Amino acid sequence: MSTQLDPTKATPPRQRAATAIKALSSMLNTTAYIPWLGRELALRCFLTPPRIPVRLPAEGEALWSLATRQDLTHGEGQLTLWRWSPTGAARGRVLLIHGWTTNSRCWLAYVSALLQAGFEVWSLDAPAHGASSGRSSDLPSFIRGLHSALDHIGEVDVLIGHSLGAASIPGTLCGSHGLGPKREVGAVVLLSSPNSPSIYTKVFSEKLGLSTRTAAGLTDAFDRRYGARETLQTTGEQLGALKAAALLVHDQGDRVIPIQEFERLSAEAEEKGARISLHKTAGLDHAGVLTDQETIGRVVSFSLDKCGEAA
Repeated sequence: MSTQLDPTKATPPRQRAATAIKALSSMLNTTAYIPWLGRELALRCFLTPPRIPVRLPAEGEALWSLATRQDLTHGEGQLTLWRWSPTGAARGRVLLIHGWTTNSRCWLAYVSALLQAGFEVWSLDAPAHGASSGRSSDLPSFIRGLHSALDHIGEVDVLIGHSLGAASIPGTLCGSHGLGPKREVGAVVLLSSPNSPSIYTKVFSEKLGLSTRTAAGLTDAFDRRYGARETLQTTGEQLGALKAAALLVHDQGDRVIPIQEFERLSAEAEEKGARISLHKTAGLDHAGVLTDQETIGRVVSFSLDKCGEAA
């Protein structure tokens, strides 16, 4: 009997993903009736990012092939950085840090535009993401990774982050949580950033369809592990402690980090005296800001202006 698979009967990727999510949700909702076990399993799943590949068009693959890969020793594992050099003298140096479950390949549209503007571009694969090692990650992991990247690269003019990567930037520069020294850069760009990372537990619970009991257990486990550190300062408060100018970008219909987070973030930053510029988009949701040409143009212009100020 032949064991060859019939490709016409293969389960589509989306259907397999939906089935896996349903099974995970059922398991977590069941174990929630044993509170300590439910809390720990929910938190473990929450802190384990799936490595979702980022598919690129042919021109994206061509640009990716020009990157120089650099692997660093980081904690007990490996941290991967990617570097693109412009033709001619660089007008500045930019470091990019992605969000949860993605990797440096998500930045190719920005890499292209920044290179054309004359920047030297670096991108970090956060711990447990992309080519970096590890199985679990969290905001402190992102911050530690960013500190290691900055130690390796040296002076950086502009830091650009998306989602959790964006939230890690002010915390890194402020020296938050005792994870590294305070640092200075000329400017920061925060795309689709949360004000408080605890919002991700709500997003996770909604995406998986967790029961009220299971979601409450996850929130409790998160607070037990991070509450004292992560509620100490919000992203907005941390921005207020920085000298760097900041551009905050958020889509009005963001279904992952709602626009209310952006409004709280910007209000707190302004109250603390931060130098911020605001840009709201429409119709891009959470990740569309990574490929929208108008947004990319604003970010590049902002970066050029701030490098000009520094000069």
